[in-house]
Amino acid sequence: MLFMEESRRNPTGNPETGRAEIRGRKMKSKGNLVMKYASGGVGKQLIAKTWKGRPYVASYPYYPDDRKFSEKQLDHQMRFRRATSYAKGTIDQGLVPEAYERIADRKRLTVYNVAIKDFFHPPDIFSIDMQEYTGKAGEEIVVEALDDVEVTSVHVKLRREGEVIEEGEAIQDKYNAAAWRYTTQKENGIEGTVVEAYAEDLPGNVTKGEVEL
Repeated sequence: MLFMEESRRNPTGNPETGRAEIRGRKMKSKGNLVMKYASGGVGKQLIAKTWKGRPYVASYPYYPDDRKFSEKQLDHQMRFRRATSYAKGTIDQGLVPEAYERIADRKRLTVYNVAIKDFFHPPDIFSIDMQEYTGKAGEEIVVEALDDVEVTSVHVKLRREGEVIEEGEAIQDKYNAAAWRYTTQKENGIEGTVVEAYAEDLPGNVTKGEVEL
């Protein structure tokens, strides 16, 4: 039995981005009410940031006029623009998931930061448990899937010789959030069957896992 996993991020990958030349020193803030809510840049001279829940001010990054970006860096820039669009859209439309708010409070981050991070991290499928499946209808296939924030759905599909035998949505276990249970609908011969599972998270990242019998 062979288990494979692949991710389709929204978009995919995590290439190197290169680093900007920073001129100047960081300034820390202790109990400053102004810094508590600060973010962004000031006149391209200073920029307010947060590191491990603590705000600080740094010099604005300097880039040479003739700087050239690699294809990986350009791809990352495009994906980051999409990530910021997702985060801003979620906040502006008042659609912030409770999971983002909980994580932001616990880790002393902004909801915006949590949404950005979630965009770049697709779910993981750890296993597709076939122990209770013998090819009969009404049997369970259990998919173990986790995400850094939340898995929103798991879709299961059974194929044989390239043709779809059946498919449907798995139901999250009431007592184990990582377990998603799919109940088979049709009689099916086990030999040659491929079971595919697709786990999706809040930003729409999808990870595929499969087991070949």
